[in-house]
Amino acid sequence: MVDKAGLRRIGTPDDIAAATEFLLGPSAGFITGTDLLVDGGVVAALHSGTVDLGIGGGSSVSRI
Repeated sequence: MVDKAGLRRIGTPDDIAAATEFLLGPSAGFITGTDLLVDGGVVAALHSGTVDLGIGGGSSVSRI
């Protein structure tokens, strides 16, 4: 799955910390009501149909 992600690597705690720092800082002061995905492009690849998870007849993504 890693080779299918946009950044071609597993995320690190520093990646999450950088996103958290951004959201807690003044640069995020006007951001409301949105999701910030810190996943290296995995969800985008799933939605674009470029990732085959190898299960059944294809992949599906559900959002709760």
